[in-house]
Amino acid sequence: MNEDDAGPDLSDVATEEQFVVALRRLRERSGLTYKDIERRTSAEGGFPLPASTLATALHRNTVPRREIVATLVQVCGGDAAPWLTTRERLLHPMPSAAPESPPEPPDDADPTPPRRLPTKNIAAALAVCAIAIGVVLLRSFQSPDDRPQPPQALPASDSTLELGGLCLSERQNDQTGLVFLAHCDQSFPPRRLTRHGTFWRVTTQHPEYGPGCMGIVDASFKPGAPLSDDTCDRTQPDRFTLRKVTGGIQLRPQDRDLCVGVQGKPAVRAPVLQLPCDERAPGQLFTIPAH
Repeated sequence: MNEDDAGPDLSDVATEEQFVVALRRLRERSGLTYKDIERRTSAEGGFPLPASTLATALHRNTVPRREIVATLVQVCGGDAAPWLTTRERLLHPMPSAAPESPPEPPDDADPTPPRRLPTKNIAAALAVCAIAIGVVLLRSFQSPDDRPQPPQALPASDSTLELGGLCLSERQNDQTGLVFLAHCDQSFPPRRLTRHGTFWRVTTQHPEYGPGCMGIVDASFKPGAPLSDDTCDRTQPDRFTLRKVTGGIQLRPQDRDLCVGVQGKPAVRAPVLQLPCDERAPGQLFTIPAH
């Protein structure tokens, strides 16, 4: 999708998911946080957009309600008209033209002419059958150790994550919840890698605030955005995928081609960020120790 100072080009938005991604990028380009938008829309006396409502709408794969789209675009300095037109186009697509009927055959034409399979096609079919039989026979003589092995299973839920022998941690008495690396025996609060549907979460148990999840601050798409602990399912995207690479596992935020890690080599007090993925970067290769 092409973007310039006038805003994104919506002509190539073909799906509801692409439309929502375009809204996210519009919000990010405006520089407004979810809380900023909530304050502005509440103060202007129009349609209020609570931060939690907006975050939920922008993390689904279906287009938001009309009033949410219009208010968000306007508060971000855009023209709501093309956005609403695109929304209608996606929700109510024009039916495609019916294909032309084939010409009627002449009255004296044979309605069921015989079909002959070319000799070349017969030979190709026989060759495919021979290859398939050979594969079956070869597998029957293979020992179990020689046969292809299934991919390695995903880690069990409630595992721990380490990065260069260090663990994820907040700073005690720091209400921002920003995540850093610390020695594992000093990690705070306790956290686990937890299965959540088809995704994973890094869940926490804070002694004062209770259960929480690690997520991307302000739902940013920018490389270098920090991660922090907050309440699950709020403004921060807190779902991740795991990707096994040589030397470890990449932790990838949902809907982003980015990876969680630290810049350079893992070190105590290094801030945890979302960064461009690099399979050779030691600061992105998590491990899951066996217990």
